[in-house]
Amino acid sequence: GAPNGDLYLVVHLQDDPHLVRQGDDLVLPISISPGQAVLGDTLEIKGFFGKEKVRIPSGSPADTVLVLRSKGFKKLNAWGRGDLKIVLHIHIPEKVGRQEKSLYQDLLDLEKKAGRSQDNHPYLN
Repeated sequence: GAPNGDLYLVVHLQDDPHLVRQGDDLVLPISISPGQAVLGDTLEIKGFFGKEKVRIPSGSPADTVLVLRSKGFKKLNAWGRGDLKIVLHIHIPEKVGRQEKSLYQDLLDLEKKAGRSQDNHPYLN
C-alpha cells in the first residue's frame, strides 16, 4: 500500500436554478395564480428532503413568505436544521381565454361597485 498521508478533496457544488441558499435556510420562490392568492390552495412541492404539502392561506398578498421549519440545511456546529422559506409570487397571465376574461370583467365590475377597485392612492381618482 501507499504511505500514510493526507487526502484532499475538492468538491464543486452546482447552483440549483430554483432554490437559493441563505445561510442554513433554503428559499424557494413559486408562482401562484390570482385565484390561489385570493381563495387559498394546497400545493405539493419538491423540497430538499422530498415532497411537502404547503397550504397557501386565503388572502395571501404578493411576496408572502411561508416557512417550513427544519426543512433547510443542517446547521454547522449547532443542533438542528435551517428552514425552507417559500416566497409567493402572483402570476398575472398576459393572455386569458374568453371565459376567464368574462370572469375577470365581472370581478372588476363588482370591485368598482363596492369601491375596491383602487388602493385609495392619493394620485388615483
